Formats: sequence, structure tokens, C-alpha cells
Amino acid sequence: MEKLAERMRPPSSGLPIASRINVFFFITFCLFSILILRLAMLQFVESQHLKDEEANHKNTPIPLTRGNIFDRKGAPIAYTTPTPSPHGEKGLSLCWWTRLRATIEAS
Repeated sequence: MEKLAERMRPPSSGLPIASRINVFFFITFCLFSILILRLAMLQFVESQHLKDEEANHKNTPIPLTRGNIFDRKGAPIAYTTPTPSPHGEKGLSLCWWTRLRATIEAS
């Protein structure tokens, strides 16, 4: 009967549970340390370079068109129709009071 119990027991990997948990926490600590160091590098070392790069890309126009959608046979399901942008020509938000003020000043 004891031989049957020994055969049914799953094989162990050699490390007790406490050692496995310690290894897991050590690896987790190392990963979080790497993450914190990378965030510190971004914040303190590379911040000026990233601000300059942002300023260069701030006024990059993004096209507002979408592509057509076709079914599997090639027939269009939805297609692009050009419409005026609610944000104006230069991407500025034209709220109702801005348009009203422009209308009053024009008249």
C-alpha cells in the first residue's frame, strides 16, 4: 500500500515552497526596480529632449479621412463622405460663442 501512495505522489521540483516564494519576490522586486529606474530616467534625464520633440510635432496636421468598408464580395458597406470639420480650418475649436462673436464683429 505504501508503494502505491509513493507512486501517486506528484514529483517535487526540488525547491520547497518558501524558497519558490522568495525567488518570486526577488524577481518581482528586480522588475519593479528596473521600471522605477526607467521612469526616473524619463523624468529627470530625458525630459528636456522629449519636450523639444513634442514642440516639433505639436502642429503636425492629421488627416480626418477614413477609408471605405467593403464586404467580402467587394461591395461597399460604408464609404467616406467629405464633411466640414467642426473644429475649423486650423484645428481650433469653434464653439458657438466664438462663432457668435465673429458674426457680431463682422456686422
